[in-house]
Amino acid sequence: MSSNGSFPVIATRINGTIYCYVNACPHQYLPLNYRSDSIISSDGHRFLCSAHGAAFDIKTGDCLTGDCDKLDAIPVVEDLAGNLCIKHREP
Repeated sequence: MSSNGSFPVIATRINGTIYCYVNACPHQYLPLNYRSDSIISSDGHRFLCSAHGAAFDIKTGDCLTGDCDKLDAIPVVEDLAGNLCIKHREP
């Protein structure tokens, strides 16, 4: 959580499905948009870390380049008004 109480997330929609992750590269825990707000690859399939260039599959969060862990996924649902809400995980 940042010092102002916000929770940094990144989210995108592909073919109606929403993919949401904590906005922190697992390599150094810097936001993916640390140096640039252009964090989606030109083909629209990868998130890119602007600090060191790691690439992550948008649909799975898997690290595609370098030696790093996957992005931390946040399960979300969209309500009738179009708001994203964190979904309750079953035990």
